Amino acid sequence: MVKNILDGRYKIIKIIESEGLAHTYLAQDIRRPGAAECFIKHLQPSISDQKFLEIIRRRFQQEAQILEKLSQNNQIPKLLAYFEENQEFYLVQSFIPGKSLDNEILPGRALSEIQIIRILIEVLEILVFVHRNNVIHRDIKPANLIRRKLDNKLVLIDFGAIKEINIAQPSRTARIGTMEYMPIEQFEYNPQLNSDIYALGMMGIQGITGLPSSELSKLKYQENGNKKEIFWRNRINCSTALADVLDKMVRYNYRERYQSATEVIEDLKEIRYNLNKTSKIKAYQEEVIRRASYRGDISPAGRGILEALRENLELSQEETEIIEDDILNPYRKYQEKGKKYEQRLRETIQQEYPFTNETLEELKYLQQVLGLTQEDVKLIEDRVVPKSLFLKLKKTFINNYQRASISWLLIVRFVTITISVIFVIYIYIKLQNDYKIQQEKILRKEQQEVAQLNLLRNLYRERNYEDCISKNTIITENSSVFSEAQDILQKCKQGKNWENYQVEDFSQYLAAVSSVVFSPDGKMLATGSRETTVKILEIPTGKVINTFPADDSIIWSVAFNSDATQLVAGTYYWRVMIWNVPTVAEEPFQIFEHRAPIWSVVMSPDDEIVASSSGDKRVKVWNLKTGSLIFSFPDHSDTIYSIDISSDGKKLVSGSADQTIKIEDLDTGDLINTLNGHTGAIRSVKITPDGKKIVSGSYDTTVKIWDLKTGKLIKTLSGHTAEVISVDISRDGRYIASGGKDNNIKVWDLEKGELLNTLTGHTDEVYTVAFSPDGNSIASGGKDRTIKLWQR
Repeated sequence: MVKNILDGRYKIIKIIESEGLAHTYLAQDIRRPGAAECFIKHLQPSISDQKFLEIIRRRFQQEAQILEKLSQNNQIPKLLAYFEENQEFYLVQSFIPGKSLDNEILPGRALSEIQIIRILIEVLEILVFVHRNNVIHRDIKPANLIRRKLDNKLVLIDFGAIKEINIAQPSRTARIGTMEYMPIEQFEYNPQLNSDIYALGMMGIQGITGLPSSELSKLKYQENGNKKEIFWRNRINCSTALADVLDKMVRYNYRERYQSATEVIEDLKEIRYNLNKTSKIKAYQEEVIRRASYRGDISPAGRGILEALRENLELSQEETEIIEDDILNPYRKYQEKGKKYEQRLRETIQQEYPFTNETLEELKYLQQVLGLTQEDVKLIEDRVVPKSLFLKLKKTFINNYQRASISWLLIVRFVTITISVIFVIYIYIKLQNDYKIQQEKILRKEQQEVAQLNLLRNLYRERNYEDCISKNTIITENSSVFSEAQDILQKCKQGKNWENYQVEDFSQYLAAVSSVVFSPDGKMLATGSRETTVKILEIPTGKVINTFPADDSIIWSVAFNSDATQLVAGTYYWRVMIWNVPTVAEEPFQIFEHRAPIWSVVMSPDDEIVASSSGDKRVKVWNLKTGSLIFSFPDHSDTIYSIDISSDGKKLVSGSADQTIKIEDLDTGDLINTLNGHTGAIRSVKITPDGKKIVSGSYDTTVKIWDLKTGKLIKTLSGHTAEVISVDISRDGRYIASGGKDNNIKVWDLEKGELLNTLTGHTDEVYTVAFSPDGNSIASGGKDRTIKLWQR
């Protein structure tokens, strides 16, 4: 075949592969300038078998059609031509100079996690395009991925095994692919889009373990209880996050596998971000160690280097401060130990000098306890211990006396020296007293600063951020604790603004969570959901401590009474149900009814009445003890989604799909005011603890603050990008929390109307938010079937 010319233009220059009836050639297109190189796939079927010939013709036509469609992606070879000569078939594709991944994924050489993630993401991005066109490659493996020499990008080749599918009408197909990378459904003639994800996952396991491809089959389908899964983690020390992703890519059951390449990319990018973050932190740590002095200080020039490095690594100020503290604090603590030794040495000198042997032994033991080196102790003693002039004079006098006889000159000298010694001793004692007074002042100031620092520490530990910030600090800039005090104050400011929040996921529900509310002591959380039961969780563990079966319908709203001894719930089957909380699974002791689903329930502060709102366009107020209906407010013209009662129990506020807020008098039953301003259904209303303002959340994506007395609009808070479903107000009246269909929770300063922070973590719409009684936690639930506890 070499040097043959096909279709009058393609000159064969090399046979790349020849197996049975299929051949692959490297050729030149002699009709193009420069005789550009190309690949030619040649199928040479048996001419006598017309049925087989027709199958091959159909397969080649199918591959040509699909390759033409996929050629829009520059990481897939372009289809240049397709033709048939003498009942033999030829497919011409663009030539890709480069080497296959077989040259990178080698037996015995495990790749790093970063290398594996980089390869997986690049291939998955190609598969996103391929699968979007309803195409399964069916033979993903290192040999079919070429590292293009031009730009070092991967190119997916060999689409001879592909099959275009109709998702609505799946059909069996030929078993095509490589056994080591083939999932069970493909082996059983039923390939899925995520069969390619399985093959790529096997390739990832091959790369991370360094196993040869021939060993992959030995990992397959080992029994794990009732499941058949791949066991490979014992072969390599791999991060749990990446191992979990690879395991999910190669699940035996394709329904439990990742369903799209996009899902895998998102998880891998998060792992890559964390790995990059770790390497950045390590680089900064190494530079801090290089720049730190033995005292734990950093020079101005070193500080400039670290600041430039922080910006290059894109690390936050808080992150770098934590790194520096971890590294420098041991140096600083050692320096503090030196100061302690010096202070005790000065105090000892004031009591006795020269030192007795016992005192010297005690100082030696103190040095050992503090862990100070002999060199550092000598530097301290040279600076502190006085040179005994008296001893030197005494020695001089004795030597002179031995060398000469007593004379009047010697007596004069002796008297002069004695007077000088007395004067020196007087000056020394005076200086020591002045020094002692100064040290006592410094010590008192240090004690005051330490007391202030301990106060700030306690306030921060107790999450009393507002009091922490309001304290006027007496700690000066030259104080040894100034840096720590400023750090605590900064953390308190961040805590106040919910910038350093932590989030904890509670138990996964089987359906969307529609309502959460804290007990007045903050130790319990009542939840309502589409699971049709009311559950009470223990805070902070999230353990379910009680479950109340309702009426087999959705629980839209739950509320505690003032001492958490009673619980009320509103159901989709029109009922208001009330239980005694300490009991377990007891029947409700009181049930009230509407003529449509109940959307909101609330109990009065004195526990005497229960109010409920419904799709029947009415708010009903009931006497809890007698069960009698007190009021039935008919003022709305559409579903009433939310109600609240003021802290004095005299006013009821309701929000409706009719885009209005109504204020009712609970003494007289009169309508006091109607508030207009929202342009969408009002989904949630709350009254501030002081009873002066109303906060509302609406499908118009805004949160509004109203004056309850005048009905005037005070502020409109914009920030959500979709409908607002729930709002709540902290018990101190300082903050608003809002949740909506944009999957986010926003925390606002109620007085200023400013957005403090956005809490992200829910993967679907947020249906309910609630502040804890101390204002330091927010509970939330939503369509993603989880309850989250956010703590600042």
